[in-house]
Amino acid sequence: VDPSPAMVDIARRRSRGAAGVRFVVGDAADLPLPDGSVSIAWAIASLHHWPDRAAGLAEIGRVLRREGRLLIGERRLRRAGGHGLTEEDVAGPVDLLTSVGYGDVSVMSRRTGLSTMQVVSATASAPSG
Repeated sequence: VDPSPAMVDIARRRSRGAAGVRFVVGDAADLPLPDGSVSIAWAIASLHHWPDRAAGLAEIGRVLRREGRLLIGERRLRRAGGHGLTEEDVAGPVDLLTSVGYGDVSVMSRRTGLSTMQVVSATASAPSG
């Protein structure tokens, strides 16, 4: 799911022939998917763009199956204002995930080339819907 029709088109073209893959235009806070229909969701380099992170995280929780996993990957920034999150900024999503019903929330950092990725992982612990 991506709000940009152009990005969805690119994803469709790059994954042509992949079984069980579907791309749709949509917004994290209003996913065009049924309750409990997703086993794994990830947001890669996008969370910092979401205008309402709590609404987006709650909506992902709605579409995740019970015990489904959410992974959020963002580049670690030394200072706020770029494409990514500072180490301090990650505390916000961790607190939000806990407040909207996720469990097993953890954060890990991994060096990737010249930058570091921060990965937040959580489990949909409450029943969907």
